[in-house]
Order: sequence, then C-alpha cells, then structure tokens
Amino acid sequence: MVVQVPFGAVPSHSDSDDEKLDSNVADSITIDEAIEAADGFGRYQKRITAAMGLAWVGYGAVMLSTVFTTMSPGTDDNFTSILDEFPTEWHSILRSAPFVGSMVGTPLWGVVADRLGRKPAVVSASALCGVFMAGAAISFGTISFWVFTFLSGLFSSGLGLVSFTLASEVWGQRARTTTGNAFHMCFTVGMLFCIASAYTLLSWRLVCIAISLLSLPTCIAVLFTCRESPRWLLANGRKTEAEHVMNYIARFNASPTLNVKIFRLRPADTATALPMRGCLAHLRSLCSYRHLRRTTILLMFMWYATGYAYYGINMTAEHIGSSVYITATISAVAEVPGFVLSMYVLGLARVSGSAFFFFMLATAGYLCILTPPDSVLQVVVVMVGKVASCGCFASVYLLSAELFPTSMRNSGTGISSLGARLAAAVAPGTVEMFTPISPALPLLIFGSVALLGGIACLWGIRETLGHPICETVGEFEATEAAYWSSRSRQRTESHDAPDSGVVELAETKDAI
Repeated sequence: MVVQVPFGAVPSHSDSDDEKLDSNVADSITIDEAIEAADGFGRYQKRITAAMGLAWVGYGAVMLSTVFTTMSPGTDDNFTSILDEFPTEWHSILRSAPFVGSMVGTPLWGVVADRLGRKPAVVSASALCGVFMAGAAISFGTISFWVFTFLSGLFSSGLGLVSFTLASEVWGQRARTTTGNAFHMCFTVGMLFCIASAYTLLSWRLVCIAISLLSLPTCIAVLFTCRESPRWLLANGRKTEAEHVMNYIARFNASPTLNVKIFRLRPADTATALPMRGCLAHLRSLCSYRHLRRTTILLMFMWYATGYAYYGINMTAEHIGSSVYITATISAVAEVPGFVLSMYVLGLARVSGSAFFFFMLATAGYLCILTPPDSVLQVVVVMVGKVASCGCFASVYLLSAELFPTSMRNSGTGISSLGARLAAAVAPGTVEMFTPISPALPLLIFGSVALLGGIACLWGIRETLGHPICETVGEFEATEAAYWSSRSRQRTESHDAPDSGVVELAETKDAI
C-alpha cells in the first residue's frame, strides 16, 4: 500500500510518524521545492517539453524559410523562388523579413506572456504564425511577401520565446541543463523540415504552405496537454490556481499528493513581487534597478553576438559548396553535436561554459581566413563554427531563463534578445556585402563579435548552476548584490594573499 504524505514533508520509517508530520511544514515550501517534490522531470514535464518542442519545429522552419523562398535565380534551376516570379534588387531585404519581424515581436510577446499568461501566448502565437505563413504563399508581389513573412517572424519569435519559458518553469533544477539543450534540437528538426520541403516541393509557395501547417499540431498539443505555468500564477498572486496545477502535476507524475494551501515566495522585496503592467512599465523596471539593468545590457550584447554568428553562418551556407540543399543540411545537422556538447559543458558551469563556446566560435571565424575558398577544409571550419554557435545559442537562452526573475522572465528575455533579432536582420546584408570579396570574410566578422561576447560573459554574468531561480525583482537584486560582493571580496583576498605569504616567510626566517 502506498502511503500519501503531506507535500514538502520528509517521510520517516513508520506510517504513524508520517501522520504526525506538522502540516505547517507543507505550507512553508517554495515553488522550487514543490516542483522537485512532484518529480522535477516526471511524465508531465516530459509531455510539456514534447509539446513545446513542436512549437520550436515550426519556429526553426520559419526562420530558415527565406534561404529558399528568396533563393537567387540560377542557384537551382528546378526550384522556383519568389525572385523568379518577381525579380527585384532588394534580395537581402526580402531575406531579412522574418528576422526583422522577430526583432519587433520578441519584446512584444514577452510582455504579453507576462501579463496574460504563458499558455494563451503560445497558442495565439502559433495560430497567427501559421495564418500569416499561409498568407505568404498567396503573395502577389514582393511587398506583400515581405509583409507576410515579417508577420510570420513576429509571431514565430513569440512562439519560440514563450514556449521555452512555459516548459522551463516546470523543470526541476537537475533537468534544466540536459532538457534545455535537448529542447533546442527541435529547432534543428524544423530547419531540416524546411530543407526537405524545398528539395521536394520545388516551389516557394508550396514551401510556405507546408511550414504553415506545422502550427496545427502545436495548437492542439498545447491546448489539450499543457497547464498554465505555476510560477507565473504564483508570481501574479493566483495561489489557489498554482496549488491546483501543482496537485495536477504531482498526480500525473504519480508523486505524493500535494497538500499545500499557501505557497511561500522566498524572502524578497514584496513590493516588486507582482509584474508591472504595460510594455513601457516593464522597460522602465528593467532600467530602474541597478543589477537588473546591468544584466539586461550584458545579455543583450551576448544575444547580439549569438544571433549575428548563428544566422550569419546559416546564410553563408548558400555560398559554400555546390548544392545549397546539401550544405544547408550539413549546417543543420551540425547543430546536434553543438547541443550535445553544450549539455556537458553547461552542466559543469554556466558562465565559463558559455564563454568557452563564444571563444570557440571566434577561433573558427579567424581560421576561415586561412582556408582556401570553397574547399573541404573551409566547410569543416564553418561546421565547427556552427557547433560553437549552437552552444552559444543554448547558453544564452539558458542564462536568460535562469537569471531573470519569474515576474519579468519573458519581458526581460524578450527585450534582451532584441540584440539577436537586430543581429539576425543585419546578417544577410553582411553576407551579401562581403561574400564577393571572400566567402570566409563574413565568418571572420562574426567571430570577432563572438570574441567580445565571451569577454562580456566572463566579466559581468553571475553563475546560476546549482542556484534557485529568483521569483521577484527584489530577490534578484539581493542575490546579485550578494554574489558580486562575494566576488569582490574574493578578488581582494587573493590579491592580498601573496603579501601575507611574504610576511609569513620573513617571520619564519627570523625565527630560524
């Protein structure tokens, strides 16, 4: 017989002792303790991760789609791109449309998700992304195509950002690194779906339709298999609903029945426990607090370096090798070892692990200048850069999810990731401008920016591995202040240590 114990209590060796446990213990647990006790990565967490993975399949397909739908005439005589039907000199502008949309949509959807909830934001973003991607398929000119792909990028950015947050907020601490990186592999699946669609359908209109259909299974999966984030409910003062969701998760995971009437936030500034209302209010909050402002700026630059390299390498794939399909496939498959490697590296340390990938990417960019154009060696170096860029992408996503407090997680991640969206919009122009000089030159530029990203990471980002997620802005400020004060004290002590050692040695000689 299985004995159900109050949630948060520690079972003893006898049933009678279990019955005597103080119910107040259950009332004092935190949301992190609740998730861990309900099996930090049980059946429910696996199911919601799979559902959000479907969202990222569509996200990846949309973001790569313009590599094929705006393919230069003559690249593949069998494929009909929009430039074959509507010739234009504004090739790079057409190609950057989803990235510009993503740049606009990411902070917008961050605020929407923090105000209305994670689940409604994912469903609406997925549905609207599918609608506008289908609209791109019936475009009657380059302007209408740009508008539809811009809107597709706008809603797909919300799909990627909010779905990751919804899943990560119910992961236990032990599962964040492995699951967070495995989660990103769904983006690779979406890229492969886009490549396969272009190779088999041979029409930009049919490719757009195929990608738009991906939103249907995503909406169904989210509507019928996922619950609202208990962290978001708790941060918004909806404790009863958070209790119901946690009880549901525990039952679904076959964990002990929860008996929690009150969830307790960890000690923090309760005045900032609830999210501020409005986009400008969220931005003002990010700028008003010292450590939150500093973290947002640094993460924004790291996002910029990541997006510039990540999307730039994807764009460069068209110019290396004889077949855009083969090279793009190799480029997409190269993401898998990147995410697998990041599981191990980020499992050791978040900050130094992230810097490792940034420096690895910079090295790959610099090595490109030494390789012959269109050679096998250059393709190998590009793939190494691809692996590193995937590690950077996984790192900055995980750091953003773990650093920003729950009350502003989507807003903070959305606003800081504007750097990546801006960089992704600039990347096509970089490739178009510098590739005629040398196919390796754009990668050299991407590598230089990545080097600065690694330096920024080491210089100003707090280590999050093994530490609980902050729930409020006040708790975040207190945690950051304590961490950097400790770091400063350690540096001072290490700086003074040699002097004290010399004094001790002199005293020893005098004694002899």
